[in-house]
Amino acid sequence: MNTLNKVKQTKARRIKWAATNVKERVAWMLKRRSSVPINPAPLIVLGHQKSGTSAIASLLAKATRKTATVDFFYKRNSSMPLFRSQLYSGRLPFDAFIARNSRDLSADIIKEPELTFYYDKLEETFPQATYVFVIREPKATIKSVLDRLKLPGHLPTLDERHYQQVDPLTGWLPALQGRAPDGPGENYIERLAHRWNIAAQTYLNASHNMVLVKYEDFKRKKENTIYDLAEKVGLEIQSSISQDVDVPFQPRGNHGVTVAEFFSEENKRKINDICREQALAFSYDI
Repeated sequence: MNTLNKVKQTKARRIKWAATNVKERVAWMLKRRSSVPINPAPLIVLGHQKSGTSAIASLLAKATRKTATVDFFYKRNSSMPLFRSQLYSGRLPFDAFIARNSRDLSADIIKEPELTFYYDKLEETFPQATYVFVIREPKATIKSVLDRLKLPGHLPTLDERHYQQVDPLTGWLPALQGRAPDGPGENYIERLAHRWNIAAQTYLNASHNMVLVKYEDFKRKKENTIYDLAEKVGLEIQSSISQDVDVPFQPRGNHGVTVAEFFSEENKRKINDICREQALAFSYDI
C-alpha cells in the first residue's frame, strides 16, 4: 500500500471515529437532558412580552435565592427553528415539548411570556405550580415591543423592508403577523393590540389562580414590589436586591420618546379601541 492510500485510510478511520463520537455525545447529552427531573411545582411568571416579566422574575429569584429559567423559547430558536408553528398547530404535542425542555423546566422559577398563550395546557401539565401574571398598559407594551425591534409606531402599515429586519427565528415575526396565537388585525398595530388582549384575557379568565403584578407598581417601587410578591407566593426573602433593581434585564427601549410621541393619532386610537375593555379591567385609563 502506498503512502497516499495509507493517509486516506487513516483519515477515513478518523472521520468514522469522530462521527461515532459525535453520535455518542449527542445521545449522551439527550439522555442527560431527559434525565433531569422537571419541577412539578415551580413558580411560573407569565404576561405579554416587554411587560417587565424578565426583571420581576430575575429579581424575585435573586431576593429568594431560587434558581430561575428565563426565556427558554428564545434558546430554541436555532436548535428548533420551526417549533413555534409546530407547537401552536399541535404538530408538536405540548407534553412532548415540555419533555424536550426538562432541564429548563427543572428551575424553581420559570419565566416565559410565550407560555401565556398556552395557559390551559400549562395548567393541566403543572397543576401544582404557582402562577404570577405581569400586566403593563397596552400602548406602553406595544411601544416597548416595537422599540425592541427598532420599528416605528406611526406608520399605517409595515412594508417588506421592515419585516426583513426582524429575525425570522424569533417569536417576533409571528407576533407582527398575527400568528401563534392567531389574531385579527389589518396592520401590525392592530395585530399587536389584539395580542395584548389575548394575554390580558388569559389572566382575567384565570385570575383565581394567579398573582397579579402591575408593571407600573413595580416601576414606582421596585424593591417593595418584589418583597411583597415573595410574601404573596410564600417565598422567604434571603438577599437584598437594592443594588440590582435598576439593572437592565432586557435591551432598553427608547425612553427619549414618549408613548404619545411614538404613535400616530390613528394608531393610538386603534390600540385604545381594541384594548379598552380589557384595559379597564386592570384600571388603565385609556
